[in-house]
Amino acid sequence: MFAAFRAARLVRVLRLARLGLLGGRAIRAESVFASRQGFRYIAVLTGLLVAVAGAVISVVDSADFPNIGLGMWWAITTVTTVGYGDAVPHSAAGRLVASVLMLVGIGFLSILTATIASSFVARDEAEAGAVPLAEVMRALERIEARLEAIESRG
Repeated sequence: MFAAFRAARLVRVLRLARLGLLGGRAIRAESVFASRQGFRYIAVLTGLLVAVAGAVISVVDSADFPNIGLGMWWAITTVTTVGYGDAVPHSAAGRLVASVLMLVGIGFLSILTATIASSFVARDEAEAGAVPLAEVMRALERIEARLEAIESRG
């Protein structure tokens, strides 16, 4: 009986180790997508998803989306989080497609904003000349020494 519990614990530990490996892979993949080059891949994938979602919505919710053109229009307004409300899915499958598209749209806009912000920061650092960490640490040590001197007088 106890041997079965031990085996179950071992299986849990192995699953946890596997999850850790997958997490490591995800972090490495994230660093690729977080770069400016990676943003291009994300933009292309988002565009493909919009095209596929526009076609899929016209199939799964054909009453509300009678043609692919309207499906594409709806997909673009949904992924950009504009959502005019002129075309709305009413079937469960259509709402599922909409949910996925909304989440991808929010993620895409977040990555777009982060990429733009990082380019501003990189440009500002290049113009100002990044201060080396060693120099910052020396300045901090001087400040701490002055504070200690002030405290010892008082």
